[in-house]
Amino acid sequence: MDSNHPSLSHQSEVVSQLASRFTRVTVITSEPPKSIQSSNVFVRVLKWEPGSHVSNALRLVLEFAKILKADRPTQIFTHMLPIHAAIISPFSRVLRIRHTLWYAHAAKPLSLRVATFLTNQVVSSTRGSYRIKSKKVVFIGQGIDSSDFKFSLRDFTEIKNILHVGRMDSSKGIPSIVEAVNNSRREFPLIRLSLVGNKSEDLELAAPEWLSIKGAVPRSDLPKIYSESEVFIHAFRGSLDKVLIEAVLTGLPVVTQNQEYLDHFFVIGSPSSDISTQLKNLLKSESNEIEALVAKNLEIAKANHEITAWINRLDAVILGTSKP
Repeated sequence: MDSNHPSLSHQSEVVSQLASRFTRVTVITSEPPKSIQSSNVFVRVLKWEPGSHVSNALRLVLEFAKILKADRPTQIFTHMLPIHAAIISPFSRVLRIRHTLWYAHAAKPLSLRVATFLTNQVVSSTRGSYRIKSKKVVFIGQGIDSSDFKFSLRDFTEIKNILHVGRMDSSKGIPSIVEAVNNSRREFPLIRLSLVGNKSEDLELAAPEWLSIKGAVPRSDLPKIYSESEVFIHAFRGSLDKVLIEAVLTGLPVVTQNQEYLDHFFVIGSPSSDISTQLKNLLKSESNEIEALVAKNLEIAKANHEITAWINRLDAVILGTSKP
């Protein structure tokens, strides 16, 4: 529930949006929020102890029983916690309380399979974010607030600043990103790369003068960081990462091999090119060509991933008026 958490801030945004549509929102969370924006949001803190499976489950069931006694909910929405959904869903089924699970990750734990079977519906961002085949699943996009990630015009006549935001480890393709920028510097020696995010201990990176490595930053700092760059580079091949949408909304052209991005957005040159070739193609492009690309991608992002339309779709799933 921390709106500035580098990776979990979306939970706070979801609660805020739901509070504007429901009379009362009761949240069970492991960490108390620093502040609560809405008077109809009530937070219950429930510590989840690693390894204490039975006691964790019992505490969750008892907390759920207290909520039922105080003010029985009409809907239950579980965000990215399939183990919680798996524990609560037998009770919600018996009590006929509609239960929806949000899950967006490539992993497929047993708890997710149980929760998928027992909950009424599952909602996820994109097909790559939910790998279990089920007729219950609805895909609704990422849900990024464009008022936070504002579009800004850039001068693409001489690109110098290239940005990557996200966890830094080998699975995210960080070595490939560094190599791609290094290769392009032979022809474009003024370009620099900034890596922003938590760095894995097993990732070894040289630190030439053109490479800036920053740690994780509060989410509120990201718009400024995006605005100081001219290109966003990304090498993760899994599901559609929300940082790709944030970059597009702020007006950045994207270099990536993420297939879900390439299925819906545009890049300079062939989408099948590796990121090194894509980057070189982009750097060689005329500024008006890049501006046209940015405009097309911005329109796609707003239509499919902007928070207002996203919460409408989520609301319909929670209420049961949306079909898979």
